[in-house]
Amino acid sequence: FFFFFHRRLLAIVALEVVSLPTFALVALRRGERRAAEAALKAFVFSIASVAVSLYGIALLYGTTGAVAFDQLSVASSASDPTPLATAGLVMLLAVVAFKVAAVPFHAWAPDTYQGATVPVAAYLSVVSKAAGFSALLLITWTFAAWSEVWAPVVAVLAAITMLVGNLV
Repeated sequence: FFFFFHRRLLAIVALEVVSLPTFALVALRRGERRAAEAALKAFVFSIASVAVSLYGIALLYGTTGAVAFDQLSVASSASDPTPLATAGLVMLLAVVAFKVAAVPFHAWAPDTYQGATVPVAAYLSVVSKAAGFSALLLITWTFAAWSEVWAPVVAVLAAITMLVGNLV
């Protein structure tokens, strides 16, 4: 994942390709209503995250004129983030937070894990999180010059996720 897609924003497409088989795996238990509901819920949330990611990519492209990560890195280090670029970057971070099931974006995870079989839930808890954290590393490395934008967002998401995860 990381090596092949390190140059383009196709990493967002790769995140969705990782997600597509999971909907079928969750719904694999035919005739069980809970499995069908869990797969549909994960699918709907994933479609919403695709829309947000495409909008974020469009905002970044509109402000920097680049879609390759190396070009985005150069463009981000050459200028301060504009409000549109900040919005685009925050949208990409929101999509990654959805993939790793960070707290404000975690509503799909409990129902999906409950509706899936144990091996499928284990697969979901590892593969989707690994892809999400790879994308997070890629985004933070690319926009290292704009750390004043993404660092507080990532810190708040991590703190809230740990707090809610420990209390609930």
